[in-house]
Amino acid sequence: MQLQTAFNANFETNIRALKFACPAIIVGVDNIQDGFITVQPSVNKLFPDFSFGEEAQIVDVPVIFPSTINTAITFPVNIGDGVLLIFCHNDIDNFKYGLKEPHNPTSRAYLTSENAVAIVGFNPYQ
Repeated sequence: MQLQTAFNANFETNIRALKFACPAIIVGVDNIQDGFITVQPSVNKLFPDFSFGEEAQIVDVPVIFPSTINTAITFPVNIGDGVLLIFCHNDIDNFKYGLKEPHNPTSRAYLTSENAVAIVGFNPYQ
């Protein structure tokens, strides 16, 4: 029975390590002219020993606004604004820097911070 308990704990830890979406706060707008921000995830991560730790800041996160090829609805974003981070399934580096054609990912990264995009406007209720 101990083996099953250990297996279950390991499985749960690995599942919890996957990132799908989470709230974050904008902490840097140095590259906003290029469409990128720096964010701090708002919810701490859970470790296997059931302790918690602060997530690292994520840099060069693309900001998502409603847009098409020739039209966009944009507004100023500021430090302290809330965002919803979505973690893409595969490596998006080539896409976020301009490659639109189908292509192979440059790494095997899977649901990682490097593949996050931010939807502005996800704020706590006030």
